[in-house]
Amino acid sequence: MKKGLFALVFLIASSILIVIACTSEQREDAVSMNTGTQNEESQSCYDFMDTQEWGTLYRFEVDGLEGFKDADGNIVVKPQYSYVHGFSEGLAFVRGVEGSADQTGFIDLEGNLVIPLPTAIDGGDFSEGFAHVIIRAYDWQNEEPFVHGLPGPFILINRNGYNVFGEEFESVRPFTNGLAIVRRYRGNAEFIDRTGQNAFGMEFRMAHRHDEDGFAPVQLLDGTRTYLDRLGNLVDRRDAIARATSDEWGSLQRIGNVGYLWGFRNDNREIVIDIQYRHANSFTEGLAFVQGVEGREYKTGFIDYTGELVIPLPNAISAGRFFEGFALVINRRWDCENEEVVNRRIPGPHIFIDRTGQNVFNQEFADARHFIDGIARVQLLNGNIAFIDTSGENVFGQEFLAARDFVGDLVAVTLLDGREVYRARP
Repeated sequence: MKKGLFALVFLIASSILIVIACTSEQREDAVSMNTGTQNEESQSCYDFMDTQEWGTLYRFEVDGLEGFKDADGNIVVKPQYSYVHGFSEGLAFVRGVEGSADQTGFIDLEGNLVIPLPTAIDGGDFSEGFAHVIIRAYDWQNEEPFVHGLPGPFILINRNGYNVFGEEFESVRPFTNGLAIVRRYRGNAEFIDRTGQNAFGMEFRMAHRHDEDGFAPVQLLDGTRTYLDRLGNLVDRRDAIARATSDEWGSLQRIGNVGYLWGFRNDNREIVIDIQYRHANSFTEGLAFVQGVEGREYKTGFIDYTGELVIPLPNAISAGRFFEGFALVINRRWDCENEEVVNRRIPGPHIFIDRTGQNVFNQEFADARHFIDGIARVQLLNGNIAFIDTSGENVFGQEFLAARDFVGDLVAVTLLDGREVYRARP
């Protein structure tokens, strides 16, 4: 009975972790991805950055054993494991069949066991050089299980297989932009940096990742629900939606119908802009991007609170929200056959527009984040990363192979020679 209960809890917990890991990465306008063997077109345009940098293999099963094939269907790693995870950063967790614990750990793309973990129960994806591992099951008779009923304690390992922080955690969320959310043994949730330190010096009942706008939903120890920005400041909900508060710009709420069309209503729940758009963003700085239904592209662009189309963008595929006077717009898709795609997560090159709708920097970017405190992170068409100010100037005067978001006044970057360093906000 106890074995059956343990197996049920483990299955549920593993499913929860997988769902969390998948859903937390989704963005509002992300391109939909296939997880199985992908065709040549989808590989050339819409794979994750991880696939572009490391390559990948695809899981398959024969008679209850799992292995990996390449995109052409060739067997690279024969089916020999009780279960396997997908590849991330060139590594995948695999678990040997009963009696073959020496086959458990992380393998590389050639099938070599490069991080042996014979006692591991499960392992997560590598993200920013770290992966979480469940190292053992709880002794249910002699040890009180963790609050969430997970099957065992977590550690964070690096690519050498070391427990980098030398401690066990109740739960772990993967690193994103230099931060991971952990819950220490019988403790509260907190954000840690790549040294394992509490990045903001605060603990929470619950915490979630920062979204693309730089805000993380958190629940304080007194039960208050609020948001945490990347500087470690607690902000209210309206500030979390946009740096421009509703006191300055006013507020409308999106509303949809069963036909998946969108409009807007006021705080009294009165519809003030008819339900007519196939897509609509929230209002920020008094404007919202909307997209007309097929055949009505003339209704695509940014509207004001009266519903007037003040910035028409009939060719726009997608657009972000206004922050600090600028918004990101994608006007066309990548030409997959004739253009080198440097960021495979996005459908086309980005531009910044101002409130007149002009391309303010007369430049396209492979990818970009909106402005926060006068600085935006962009990916140039050559694939390198830079940080620009509101005049379009490179604030550090150099490009990087990779970069995170600012945490406080520091940002982690990878120099062109491969060294990882920190840069202070100019």
